[in-house]
Amino acid sequence: FDGCIDNLVFDGLELNQLSDAFVDAVGVGQCNTIRLFGSYNYVTFGQPRIRSDRPRDSFSIEFRTSQTKGVLHYDGDADGGEFVSLVLAGGKIEYSFNLGAETTTVQTTRNVADDEWHRVAVHREGANVALLIDGAIAGTVALEPADPADSVFNTNEAFSIGGVPLTVGHSDFMTQYSFVSFEGCLRNLLVDGEEVEMTLNSGSLSAQFCLDC
Repeated sequence: FDGCIDNLVFDGLELNQLSDAFVDAVGVGQCNTIRLFGSYNYVTFGQPRIRSDRPRDSFSIEFRTSQTKGVLHYDGDADGGEFVSLVLAGGKIEYSFNLGAETTTVQTTRNVADDEWHRVAVHREGANVALLIDGAIAGTVALEPADPADSVFNTNEAFSIGGVPLTVGHSDFMTQYSFVSFEGCLRNLLVDGEEVEMTLNSGSLSAQFCLDC
């Protein structure tokens, strides 16, 4: 068999490579490509990989789209507290973050809405951020908050890619981007250097997995 298999259930028990019933596999990998479509979509992950009280974190994902706007990634508190976000705006990448003081945005100048695969990566150390596109630095910001607590990201909420559920979102972000969902393909999601299996999500809307984008 050459393809993808998902949602395997035997006697009411879900079987996958992370379950206790898993023994061995040969020639088996993970299907980590999804296609997002429609005017409102998202994929959420119930166990946040970017933990609370983090002075540093990293996030990267590959994407392909011809659309000039859309949410690639959002992580933040449902009560409108701290957040980080990665979006397409005017065909260019923007990274915004609020660690408790005010919202700061890093903007790039390269147009990536060209229907080609690109990898965007964000590395944050305190309030210092480096944004990379296809391995090249595309934007940076260096801040020195008066309060050291404003250099640490605090959230225990699940994060999302492709869009944002309406039940979460910082007011600064939701005012501008709440209904701007990503349309296109996403793959190879890495958080803090670890690959995230996108089929093991906690919920999705208007998303198709394991497609050849």
